[in-house]
Amino acid sequence: MTAGVDRAHVVVSEVAKEFETGATEPFVALDNIDLTIDQGEFVLLLGPSGCGKSTLLRLIAGLDAPTRGDIRVSGDPIAAGFERIGMVFQQPTLLPWLSILENVVYPARVRSQRLAREKRGEALRLLDMVGLSRVADQPPSSLSGGMQQRAAICRSLILDPEILVMDEPFSALDAMTREELQFELLRIHADSGKTIIFVTHSIPEAVLMSSKIVVMATSPGRIAETLETGMPHPRTLESLRLDRARELDGRIRQLIYGRDRGQE
Repeated sequence: MTAGVDRAHVVVSEVAKEFETGATEPFVALDNIDLTIDQGEFVLLLGPSGCGKSTLLRLIAGLDAPTRGDIRVSGDPIAAGFERIGMVFQQPTLLPWLSILENVVYPARVRSQRLAREKRGEALRLLDMVGLSRVADQPPSSLSGGMQQRAAICRSLILDPEILVMDEPFSALDAMTREELQFELLRIHADSGKTIIFVTHSIPEAVLMSSKIVVMATSPGRIAETLETGMPHPRTLESLRLDRARELDGRIRQLIYGRDRGQE
């Protein structure tokens, strides 16, 4: 997809984020970030540790405020508690004393008991979509890590957010479960058409899943280059063998390492 004014969903303009550390000068985590994300895009933020990927994600989610600059969704400014964005963290963070179903419904329950009752049917539909309806009444402790992360994704969707932001949600999973959830998320994206912004350290994951890859650099955190993936859907493991996938892999490695280090 090509970014355009008419389809712009998230617009990050000249954003900087600084943290006071007690030193003479503040630590500059992000500087001069400009990024436009179109409606329905699947955008991967990729780069080395310390480049500010998660910081930028938190700013977009309204969990923190930029030191300078502006972030807008469909023209509206981001603020704390911005309800049009759902978030999935590295860990599922499910409440152990609630069933899986009640965990999914929980964001609605925070608003009101009535909304929670209204959303139970939707919660069951979401759990069925990811193959968890049979364990809806079980506690999180009875589920595998991958199943818990599926439930966390359902929870993030229960209030039907416009945008889903995900901070390395598969990083703690084994390789097979991670691969399974990658394709599960691609299916959810295809079915829902939601805008997804996803942080990863994995180059193959970025190439496989995204419509756009934002490669970031450090000192301070900044955007090195934005790459349009330009690969056909549906994606499969064979997609990583395409010439375009190899081109993207090589270019990303040049940007991050300064040279092509070969396939992972």
